[in-house]
Amino acid sequence: MATNERKQVRFLTAERLRASRGYEQTFYSFGSQEEPVSAEVRVRFSNAQASGLGDQLPSGVVRVYARDARGQPQFVGEDRIGHTSAGSELAIKIGDAFDVTIQPTLRQTTRASRRATDYDMAYLVRNARSEAVTVTIRQDSLWRFNEIVMESIAGRRTDADSFAWDVPVPPNGETELTFTVRQSW
Repeated sequence: MATNERKQVRFLTAERLRASRGYEQTFYSFGSQEEPVSAEVRVRFSNAQASGLGDQLPSGVVRVYARDARGQPQFVGEDRIGHTSAGSELAIKIGDAFDVTIQPTLRQTTRASRRATDYDMAYLVRNARSEAVTVTIRQDSLWRFNEIVMESIAGRRTDADSFAWDVPVPPNGETELTFTVRQSW
């Protein structure tokens, strides 16, 4: 190699990795937006031996290829990951969907007590595709003390500061997710 020349070397290849494609979007605050945002398209897989991997992964760029109709690999996207332990779940962003959108609306903010506020949110998820989709909506970066007071679709806590909901949307249709989060301090 010449001075100051860079060479890209393949570090790890995982062929026939069991993965699924899905849609998701993360929101970091409570607020309304005039225009809907596109859902992120993600490839989800497990970094486990059963899936075809099973080794610790260093942080860096992960590139995703899929075979076309002729069986040739085609680049479909890339994302940066952090250091990942064996057995972890990964969701690599490969793009944005123009036909699956989410429009957040802050319906109401209410002072629940001297040290708590309720945020009543609505997310209108639209699907312009001819097949049904499920969109994972994540509400992230919540304060230390938080709880879901009401929800139209059962969700789950993903960590101390985050919740997630899997929103089913019919073909050429829409679904509204509503929930109220109480944040205390």
